[in-house]
Amino acid sequence: MKKTLLLIIMLLPFVVSAQKLLKPSIDKLNGDTVWSTSKEKLYLHGNYLTGQGEGVVCWVRSYKGSKSLILNIQTTNQKNYPTMVAGSKASFKLADNSIVTLTCSNNDYNISGSSVAVVGSSYGLYDITAEDISKLTTGNLVFLRVETTTGNFDCDIKPKNAEMFKKQFLLIANH
Repeated sequence: MKKTLLLIIMLLPFVVSAQKLLKPSIDKLNGDTVWSTSKEKLYLHGNYLTGQGEGVVCWVRSYKGSKSLILNIQTTNQKNYPTMVAGSKASFKLADNSIVTLTCSNNDYNISGSSVAVVGSSYGLYDITAEDISKLTTGNLVFLRVETTTGNFDCDIKPKNAEMFKKQFLLIANH
């Protein structure tokens, strides 16, 4: 019994993850402080038989008073690699059926693999307002749709990932 308990305690840090506010970094050019949260998995779906998978990692950044949500779409062994371009939308559906829509503010050209590496990764930067943050922190996120160059990237969000999503905004709220 003691050995089992000790083993569980030792493995706990590998199982439990939590949203963290990272140490601020200082912009070397103008000396401004940049705050950001740790990168956490928002969505993950994989097929072990085919080796295909897709996921979304997200984090929030605060710089000069403006806040941004960064979404990183990652795919493995897919035919097409999604890319987010300026003006494309990310729609967040909450449990009360309300939808918060954010607009991508940058063009991203994905990092895709060749015939050797079959992995794609694309980053989208979405500016968020105080009103958006208020809606996203009071409701529970249940679904995410990101418009990409290969079509809509749809994600059903698990409750534990939705809680992590809400916490990242609370961590950065005062910065």
